[in-house]
Amino acid sequence: MIKAIKACKEWECVQPSLHKSPQLMLIHPPPPRAPANSIVCYTDAAWKSNRQTAGLPWIFTDHNGTELSRGSCLCEYVSSPLLAEALAIRCALLQASRHQYNQIWLRSDSQGLVTAINSNRRPMELFGVLADVDSIVASSFSFLLFLLLSFPIVLMGQPTVWLKPAYL
Repeated sequence: MIKAIKACKEWECVQPSLHKSPQLMLIHPPPPRAPANSIVCYTDAAWKSNRQTAGLPWIFTDHNGTELSRGSCLCEYVSSPLLAEALAIRCALLQASRHQYNQIWLRSDSQGLVTAINSNRRPMELFGVLADVDSIVASSFSFLLFLLLSFPIVLMGQPTVWLKPAYL
């Protein structure tokens, strides 16, 4: 049996590469450009399960990608990464309101969160935070669009990985 398995593996190794599955390369289109009068807000979250703590950073840019401002906060008693992402959006929108930005294109890499917001379905875990987001949006913004980033975006020559706070 061992001899047969070894012979089979040897046979597979010498087969032409035409029989091997081609490698798929995913090409992601760039996200749509924001209108000239809009602010783009990138949010992210870093969550530490053992501490139930989250770092919540955000960056505001103009439609050309020039950084306008950035901020972050640390939140304790955060039960999941999804909740951390929602809290990051809430913090960013509060900051946008303070800056009197009234047209926001919000970009997040959290598919579950963007889907929940865009579909108006509220998982129980996010209900309170997303109710806060709705309230902030209703009182402060004339336009708000949530977009999902399915790949790392580059700002100021750096991938958004640097959004992850180092203090966690």
